[in-house]
Amino acid sequence: MPTYNSPNRALRSTRQTRIGLSNADLSATAPFDDNPKWKLFITTSRKICAWDRNGCEPVFTSSSRGIVAAKRALDGTPLCCRHPWISGRFADVGCRIGIGDCRCSSSYASQGRGWSGQILPIEGNAGERSARLVYLETAFDCLTLQRCRLLQYSHDSRNLFYTDSLHNSVQSYSLSDNRVADAARSHPSPVTAFAISCDSNLIISASSNPAIVQIHNQLMTTTISLVPSASSAPVVTCAFHPTRKHIFLLAFGDGVLAAFDYTKLSSAKTGNKKENAGLGVTRCHARGIHAFRHLHDPSVAGSAGITGAGFVPGQRSRAVTVGEDGRCFLVDFEKGDTLGSWHIGAPATGLTLREIDAAAQSKKEELGGYLIAVGTVHGRCLVYDGNGNKVAERVVDTEGESILDVEWVCSPDLAPRECLTLT
Repeated sequence: MPTYNSPNRALRSTRQTRIGLSNADLSATAPFDDNPKWKLFITTSRKICAWDRNGCEPVFTSSSRGIVAAKRALDGTPLCCRHPWISGRFADVGCRIGIGDCRCSSSYASQGRGWSGQILPIEGNAGERSARLVYLETAFDCLTLQRCRLLQYSHDSRNLFYTDSLHNSVQSYSLSDNRVADAARSHPSPVTAFAISCDSNLIISASSNPAIVQIHNQLMTTTISLVPSASSAPVVTCAFHPTRKHIFLLAFGDGVLAAFDYTKLSSAKTGNKKENAGLGVTRCHARGIHAFRHLHDPSVAGSAGITGAGFVPGQRSRAVTVGEDGRCFLVDFEKGDTLGSWHIGAPATGLTLREIDAAAQSKKEELGGYLIAVGTVHGRCLVYDGNGNKVAERVVDTEGESILDVEWVCSPDLAPRECLTLT
């Protein structure tokens, strides 16, 4: 059950709470009762699982535990994952899968890059199954020892934004043109976090050494270097509002969480801006909408306290955070208030939120309007409703492999008929 810290009694009384369910009473299908098309994709270093009303099954595995990132397109069609050795897309069983435990052929690795769209052979297993996966289609950033860090699709699933170990900028790969380009300006050090607005126009990118936050406007081809007054620590995660394209949040390494309005930054920068003629970047000091401190304090070891944060869909300025302290917070930036908190029982690695289908109105009201899926360091995925009550739990990895990412996707059943395994 959540613990509400807000002094706002009127708001607190409108939130519905239910008697907590024991693990024996939890239903594995409860997160999908409102719409059977919803799926929860869960990524670890050795497999990607799809959890839906029919169960939780792996759709891709890596015997060397080489998966570093995976994303399902917003339209539900391709699943793209990244491996430290190689990246691209496999065409198999009607579902595009990228990256496996294999290396680029020596003849191609010597070329450095190859995003001209050619079909290239790769070294893989010699078995019958792997024989169907011996070609790399539309390779991009294919370099030995190159490691992907972050991955995200555009809103129309036509472009794939990602970062790697060779470039200190966000890269954009066009699925239709087979072309890679810099999507934003470079940082002096590797990008540690980035986010794309709901219309894919704004790109936030952050680096840690030094701590820099840049916002690139693709339509206007302008870049703002943001100097938040809330914290000078590096940004560890960031996110845009799912429908309000100018609103975004930043979570800092010192445990501070702050929200900003891009349109206010643009109008308020006069008098504070400093043009760097060499980079063409406008430096902008910003106070933001509101900042919360000490939600999740950093650990003694120095790691960031906040491990995941996202806006609540269907709400103007509410957001949910999780941290290494095993707690979850619900906050409202415009009210400047902490609305609730609860324990999840283990250090969290990330979260994903979705709005409950409007067709199930009674269910939506009962569950607080939305669902939160949280991954943990012990290989579990927990689902909570908007009231902070746990509605489902799934052991994804029996050996306790840490969850790298969780992601809600609404799509027909386009998963492969069998699991793809590369060794």
